[in-house]
Amino acid sequence: MAASLATPSIVSAAALAEGSYDCSVAVGMGIMAMGHIDIRGNTYRFRPYDKVTDGFSSYTMAANGALQWSGPMGGLKETPSVLTESLKTDYGFYVKYRTKPGGWIDTMSCRHMEK
Repeated sequence: MAASLATPSIVSAAALAEGSYDCSVAVGMGIMAMGHIDIRGNTYRFRPYDKVTDGFSSYTMAANGALQWSGPMGGLKETPSVLTESLKTDYGFYVKYRTKPGGWIDTMSCRHMEK
C-alpha cells in the first residue's frame, strides 16, 4: 500500500486556548525564560523577554497538532535560525528550533497561563 505525502488538513485556525503562554528552554540543570506568546483567536505574537517587538500574525494547526507560525518568532525565525517543529501539547505547545546550521536543536516549551 502506498503512503500518502499529503499535507495534513487544517482543523482550526484558533485551536490553541486564548491567553498568554509562558515560554522557557531547559539549559543544563536549569530553565531559561524566553518570554511570552499571546494567542488571540487565530493570531499570535511572541514577546521575547516580555518586550513587544512585533504585532500579531496568524497561525494554523493541522489535524495532527502541528503548528505553523506565519510571522516573526522573536528572532527564532531569523537567518540563520530555523524552526524545525512546533506541536500542540496537553500543557500548551512546544517550538523546536536551531540557531545555526549544524547546531543543536533546542526546544522552547510554552505553558498556558490560566487566569
